[in-house]
Amino acid sequence: MTASAWATSTATAVTSPAKAGATSTSKVTNGNGSKVKIGNKTYTLTSAAKTATEATTSTEETKNSKSTVLIASGAAILLLCAIGYVIVRDARRKAPADDEDEDLQELRLSKERAHQMRKRRAKAKAARQQRKRNQRAR
Repeated sequence: MTASAWATSTATAVTSPAKAGATSTSKVTNGNGSKVKIGNKTYTLTSAAKTATEATTSTEETKNSKSTVLIASGAAILLLCAIGYVIVRDARRKAPADDEDEDLQELRLSKERAHQMRKRRAKAKAARQQRKRNQRAR
């Protein structure tokens, strides 16, 4: 008799007398094996069935292999490096340039001022021309 067949017959034997009205069910364990006493009958749990039940109830620990740990660590390091690169790049774009010479700064400022003046004069000229067109249209 296999372990699963024995377990099924034992389960039936254990539950059947209870349905029939038996009042005494007990489990006795000694050094050789387990015995189940139902009413006047005693059933013995054999070592093969006991081993089969232990094998199905045992839990195995899951372990990560070294390659999985190395791949995960490498991905984490790569991600941190990418984040650091983006932060440094953005910081350098926003920061003022301290390397420039004073002459270069003045030259840049004067070019910016000249550009602003040209834009302002062009805007004023366009406004004057528009006013002239509006006067002729009346």
